[in-house]
Amino acid sequence: MVAQLVADALVAIESFLRENWGFVAVLVVALIPWRIGASPVRAGSASLRTGGGAYPPRDWVAVAVVTSVALVWVGGAAFVHGVPLPQVADDFSYLLGADMYSHGHLSYPAHPLWQHFETMHVLPTPRYASQYQPAQGLALALGIVLFGIPLAGVWITVALAVAAIWWALRVWTTPTLAFLGALAVATHRTMLIWGEVYHGGAIAAAAGAIMLAAAGKMIERATRRDFAIIAVGTVILAFSRPYEGLIYSIAIGVILLIAVKWRDLLRTSSIAIVILIAGAAGILAFNHAITGDAFLMPHALHDQRYIPAPNFVWEKPKPFPHYDNLEAETMFRIGYWDFYKHEHEPGGMRAELGKKLAVIGWAITGAPANDIALAAWLLMFVPLVALIPLLREERKARLLLLALLIFAFAPFSINWWMQLHYLAPGTALAVVLVAMLLARLWTMKRGAFLTCVIVLLFATGSIASWVRFVRTADAGFEPQRQRIAQSILAHGGKHLVIVAPDVFGAIHNAGDIDASLIVWARDRGDNSALIRYFHDRRIWRLTRVGGVVSIHE
Repeated sequence: MVAQLVADALVAIESFLRENWGFVAVLVVALIPWRIGASPVRAGSASLRTGGGAYPPRDWVAVAVVTSVALVWVGGAAFVHGVPLPQVADDFSYLLGADMYSHGHLSYPAHPLWQHFETMHVLPTPRYASQYQPAQGLALALGIVLFGIPLAGVWITVALAVAAIWWALRVWTTPTLAFLGALAVATHRTMLIWGEVYHGGAIAAAAGAIMLAAAGKMIERATRRDFAIIAVGTVILAFSRPYEGLIYSIAIGVILLIAVKWRDLLRTSSIAIVILIAGAAGILAFNHAITGDAFLMPHALHDQRYIPAPNFVWEKPKPFPHYDNLEAETMFRIGYWDFYKHEHEPGGMRAELGKKLAVIGWAITGAPANDIALAAWLLMFVPLVALIPLLREERKARLLLLALLIFAFAPFSINWWMQLHYLAPGTALAVVLVAMLLARLWTMKRGAFLTCVIVLLFATGSIASWVRFVRTADAGFEPQRQRIAQSILAHGGKHLVIVAPDVFGAIHNAGDIDASLIVWARDRGDNSALIRYFHDRRIWRLTRVGGVVSIHE
């Protein structure tokens, strides 16, 4: 028995060393008692903790630089790669909302033949609309109106998010850390992803950041302006990521209650209350305009109709709905329900928890540049050794960690696979805390060397992520659908494409379906009413034969 345990331990150690040799090598170098002149740690520690030994740019210069870097980073990637196409169903739903908003509509009347146009994450009735909150769609609409490129609006939100995170860092840390931290955020893999997908994340990150910055100012001196900014951020979260935004707002509220006198909170709350009431009225009006019920969100109505598995861990499954098309049944009955069943099998929750933690780890650290960097990637978690001394010395760090732990309830209480935008409101919290940890690590023995290695790993990983993105072709069916659309439009006139039941990912229409040059409609067997309705269009059929999708008349 003992021999077997020793053998297993040796195998585990050998496997760890083989996979993480870079990590071990750097630690060995860091522990060597070098004796060459004065300690670089002591020489640099005061400057990082107080900002006294560094020369950060003026605030307006810092903001201009970090926002410009963010725009060049995400916009340049799209320029080299080509503007990315939407890939998942969520993307198309947000684009539908953007199309409607850019034409001055929150929704359109239900189409008389809506069964032919039923698609994922879209409400066909009582109004034809995206199921999602409007903030991301409005950003995409801004890109359409200003540049004719929906993602251009997203690039603007990324730049705003970086500026907002700089402000949060500036309030909670030093000018030097704020500038360097914001530069890191501007080039971070997570921010690059948010800048090149249509379902977003940057808006919620920006809202969370201005709330954190204003909360820091409130702790220093409570003012109506800063409380109002917190309220504005709360409203933005309600219009972008309402559930995670609610938990994040509670987290910010908790640190305010701890760190600010009740009397000062009451004295400065008047404008904030007005903003929150106006925001709530806006949410209720938005709900009513789409669902007909001010207290029923479009997302909730969609889930009632289509998704039997519950969204949250405390909910119970719902009865299976009737699906009117094979694509919806495949996605919601097989995809969503099977995931939920697997998650609730023995060991399923534990396995999914591990996956969620892995996603959070990659979201914070970025991704390694190559196999050599991967072997050293555990170094990205070395700053955690500074956590205890940091918490002991810094009240700000204790408040941030408490808020982060409260916010963590949001992503871990959702049943589904972890997605980066679930984490978005808490971005600034994580960034500020990581900046503090790195600054504290710098002051520790051998900490300066380890900090420099960590920064080098991060920088090479960010550059490699950018290069990987621009070299990776668009995935999914959309590239082929776009080519099919171009070939059809080359014939001139208006067209109706009847899509076979086993062709998925093709039913994506504009807000005003009848005015579109191409209408994509589901084949329901008897399509006579559809063909009569669109009698002035050229009819095409999109079919799948032997796994190959083709278009023909």
